[in-house]
Amino acid sequence: MAFRTQKLNRLSNAVSRLEAVFRAAFVEVVLQTQDLLVLLINQQLDEGLTGTGQLPQYKPSSLVIRRRFGLPTGPGNRMILEFTGSFRDQIRVTANDQAINIFSTDPKNELLADTYGDEILEPNDESLEALKIAWKARFNPLFTKLLLG
Repeated sequence: MAFRTQKLNRLSNAVSRLEAVFRAAFVEVVLQTQDLLVLLINQQLDEGLTGTGQLPQYKPSSLVIRRRFGLPTGPGNRMILEFTGSFRDQIRVTANDQAINIFSTDPKNELLADTYGDEILEPNDESLEALKIAWKARFNPLFTKLLLG
C-alpha cells in the first residue's frame, strides 16, 4: 500500500507542477503579446466595435463637434471613443494565473465602462482568433523551456 501511495503522490506532484508551468507560460505569453492585444483593441474601436458588439452611433450634435475638430467616426458614424486620444493611448494589459485585465489608466476609464459596458476593452471573436495564433506560436516553446528548465 505504501508503494501505491508514493506513486500517487509523485503523480499528483507532477500534475501540480505541470499546472503551475502551464499557468506561468500562459501569463508570460500574454505579457509578451500585450502590444498586439492593445493594437487589436484599438482596431476594434476604430471600427466602433466592442468585445460583444457595436458602440452606439454619435448623436447629431456630437457629429457636428467631431467634424468641426476634424475628428473621425467609425463606420456608420459609430462611436470610436477617441477625442484627445488619452483613453486609448493609456490602454494597458496585466495578467496573472487567474485573469487577463485590459484597462485604461485614463481617468475616463470607469465612466466609459459604466456608460458603454466593460466589453469596450474586450477582444471580439476576430481579435481572439489573431491572439490565439500569436499565443500558440509563443506558448509551445516557452512551455517546453519552463518545463525542462
